[in-house]
Amino acid sequence: MTNAIPSRELVLETLTAIEDPDFHKNIVELGFIQNLVISPQGEIAFDLVLTTPACPVKDQFVADCKRLLLALPGTTSVEVTLKAQVKKSTNYSEGSLLSGVQNIIAVASGKGGVGKSTVTANLAMALALSGARVGILDADIYGPSMVMMFGVNTSPEVKEDRTLVPATVAGIQIVSMAMFSDPNKATIWRGPMATQMIQNFLHRVHWGTLDYLLIDFPPGTGDIQLTLTQNCPISGAVVVTTPQEVALADVRKGLAMFRAVAVPVIGVIENMSYFVCDECDKKHHIFRKGGGLRTAEELKLAFLGEIPLEAGVADSGDAGRPIVYTSPNSLPAKAFLDLAGQVASRLAVLSSSAGGFGSFHMDFDELPIAPVTADMAKASADRVDPTRKPVAQSVSRTPEGHLTLGWSDGSFQVFDSQKLRLKCPCAACIDEWTGESLLDPVTIPSNVVPASLYSVGRYAVGIAFSDGHKGGIFTFDYLRLL
Repeated sequence: MTNAIPSRELVLETLTAIEDPDFHKNIVELGFIQNLVISPQGEIAFDLVLTTPACPVKDQFVADCKRLLLALPGTTSVEVTLKAQVKKSTNYSEGSLLSGVQNIIAVASGKGGVGKSTVTANLAMALALSGARVGILDADIYGPSMVMMFGVNTSPEVKEDRTLVPATVAGIQIVSMAMFSDPNKATIWRGPMATQMIQNFLHRVHWGTLDYLLIDFPPGTGDIQLTLTQNCPISGAVVVTTPQEVALADVRKGLAMFRAVAVPVIGVIENMSYFVCDECDKKHHIFRKGGGLRTAEELKLAFLGEIPLEAGVADSGDAGRPIVYTSPNSLPAKAFLDLAGQVASRLAVLSSSAGGFGSFHMDFDELPIAPVTADMAKASADRVDPTRKPVAQSVSRTPEGHLTLGWSDGSFQVFDSQKLRLKCPCAACIDEWTGESLLDPVTIPSNVVPASLYSVGRYAVGIAFSDGHKGGIFTFDYLRLL
């Protein structure tokens, strides 16, 4: 007598024992099990569709699936096909050349010399080797290095409309200022020229379909960094540091910048953490020890890992191939591969909980009409938990011509258009030293309304008004207080 084959219900119930360590839910509940087939002979086959091809526990998932199912009476074999479906973390305005990019990752540092570009290159390579579609925007206008690190010897294709097609090396799409400048001459540009070039890189490049676009930020917190965070819907940022206290002090400034513009910080990476001596096989902490971990704990951030100091990292970069590609079994390469899994997994968790209405730019009369009143908005506000910081989820207008914002906590606000105009926070309307209004209410028409609105990163909305005033950037925190 032969055992009956396992039922579909029993197979799925058995697999609920496997929990994803990042989402803290089982793989059935998360929808990872797809295309389940059970043959009359007891052969079980299904797709295991993860949130990223770089999932650090994917092999363990497969092993656990096989172990649990093979223990069921009647099972003769188990075939698990690994797949990945990277979730899109943000929306883009209609027609944006970024629309095919699922996630944008900022790689930043508070100061130069910490190996941020090296981390970017190897992180990108590690993600690409996992099967992800990856691109790199080298946003360091004054010191671009990605061309050297990937041995790029071609220029982007320039289309008739002056848009660009990136150069592709080792399956990674790359755009860098170094492709347009003389390598023997310095780029001597004022801030507006540099920020305009960044705008071109963001919005005039055919990035195509990418799982991850990594942006190698310039060091510091200047004009270019602010332009990137304001004009690019960044999914999350990783901050690179070294163990020294001087580097960590600058890291705190960089983290403060991302928090000010509501960019989620994935975590902190400590580069050049230690050196392993060939003779004694011992870790030597040349630049002190544990600074990155202390900073992450102090700022309540994830510590993503330590990257060891090794000559091969620099040698590979100088040779035009990251060490993850040339020496995948080396200690630094293994650290970068683990880092890629950490970043991708944490970004997937962030994406699953991300709110907001994405990137947009539209006329006010194009907004959907929300059937709400000020009294209804006040009633919803009375139910708000003041200890929580909600995310703006929707933008609309009332039939009377007032702006409406819906929040992730279920509340919504209606803003009287004239009062909103009087509260414009731009330098022309508010004294930057005293915070007092510079506007005479008599000069603001009672019938003034927003003329157009546009998203500013993840943290604000820009509003132009029907009286001709432009440039007011209203942060969501500011609007929430109004």
